[in-house]
Amino acid sequence: MISNLMRIITLSCIFLFSGGHLIAQQSFELIIDELNLFEKSNRITEVGNNRYVSTLTREIEAAQNYTKSYLSLVLISNQGEVLAIDSIMQNDTFISLKYLLPIGENGLLCFGMYGFFNSDFGFEPLGSQISFFDLSDNTFNLQYLKKFRTFNNDDLYYWSTPPVIKPGTDSCFVGWSSEYTGSHQLFCLNALTGDSLFLKDITVPSNWSVEGLFYTHNDTSMLLHYTIDGWSEYSNIIVRLDDQYELSGDTLFSLNTHLYSLDTKAMSHPNGNIYIGGEAKWVDWETMQMYKHSGVFSYSSNFEPLQSVYLTHPDTSSQSAFLETMSLAPDGSIYIASNYNYKGHPFSGTPTMIYLARLDENLNTIWEKYIGGDRHYIVFAIASTSDQGVIVSGYGYDLNFPETRGFAWIVKYNPDGTVGFENEIRQQQELVVYPNPTADHIHIKSLQKGSLMVYNSSGQLVIQRQLKQGLNQINLSALPGGTYFIHSLTNKQSQRQKIVKY
Repeated sequence: MISNLMRIITLSCIFLFSGGHLIAQQSFELIIDELNLFEKSNRITEVGNNRYVSTLTREIEAAQNYTKSYLSLVLISNQGEVLAIDSIMQNDTFISLKYLLPIGENGLLCFGMYGFFNSDFGFEPLGSQISFFDLSDNTFNLQYLKKFRTFNNDDLYYWSTPPVIKPGTDSCFVGWSSEYTGSHQLFCLNALTGDSLFLKDITVPSNWSVEGLFYTHNDTSMLLHYTIDGWSEYSNIIVRLDDQYELSGDTLFSLNTHLYSLDTKAMSHPNGNIYIGGEAKWVDWETMQMYKHSGVFSYSSNFEPLQSVYLTHPDTSSQSAFLETMSLAPDGSIYIASNYNYKGHPFSGTPTMIYLARLDENLNTIWEKYIGGDRHYIVFAIASTSDQGVIVSGYGYDLNFPETRGFAWIVKYNPDGTVGFENEIRQQQELVVYPNPTADHIHIKSLQKGSLMVYNSSGQLVIQRQLKQGLNQINLSALPGGTYFIHSLTNKQSQRQKIVKY
């Protein structure tokens, strides 16, 4: 039945590549693509240490505007096999999912809205909902569905923060706020039954937008993450709640971080520190140049600033992953994802890259990579995995295949940044590039025919050639000195290598 819904193909044949590493043709890299529709893999999370669940946006077939879409849940094995798909529809009621929270080995909590589609395929919200699924038999078995119709002066409240479980309990907390009035509430429920425990008003300045809530590792106190609307350098705020869930007055203002108040993430580390990551941007008013990085900042448990780092190249547009930009691995390392060289609408065909990095707790880079550059890619979410690796998801578009409109992609990386299982990585290199670095020419030895593209560090295509079997020579003398990326595509695999021209 799944095969009737979509075509699932291995990503390594046409898609992502791992810098300098040859990757096995394995299903840990997959595309979910139905002809003439536009799919996006939004949220991604691990469930039970060996499976992954993603929310999948799928366009309504009859709609003319691709933004008119619905969400499905997709269950994926640790081999990348799609095990189950749930359309999240009940009769004529549409269930919109915004957040996922794994519970134990087989439980999954989902938070979002419910409503219906009008005659123009527009979504009409009716309220908020919480659903709990049992995944023990690799299907989405609904255990309960709670619907809430909470209004304040005819204004609908909705879930606005990722949910969190209080350590050592079954109590689940989620932020509930109003899109129009700015009112905030803290909602608590029993994760296993869905029974409401309490709903508490939180009063903060009207220009504060709630982004998330989390527990600290050292004293298990709850922290609320807010951002200030607009372009303020003081955009991120962390406040602590006391035992009665009242604001304690203990507040962190992220001074001079340049962290934009959109898609930032705050989290607690087992070492007691607090980390805030997101899109850092500022303007040099003398040159009128906009600089954009991925920025990560750490603070002590007393909210004292510790370290900071700006990642990615400052002269290109680097934008945070749209929904989840930072994740903490079990060993304490930190994964970062962002959209590099991001500009333009996907249907413009503008090539983009995905930036992926792993940092230690002192914000030193363990490894980083720039992925893509041959198509339009967008990363939505990143999540660390129990094996110390990381899984990322998003969507892409290729002008060479307009009938696909857009495809959802999900890629699982090993802790060292490679793709696939180590014992399945090819021992014989399909492509050898030398010398590196070079002053003018490079020689490329290929075992297969195919195509070859050279991209600069901004993701621009600067050379495109047919790749013949045997020895190829490419003249780089007309290019300025710098870093370039060689991307080859054969009928066996895709490969990427970085070279330096001096």
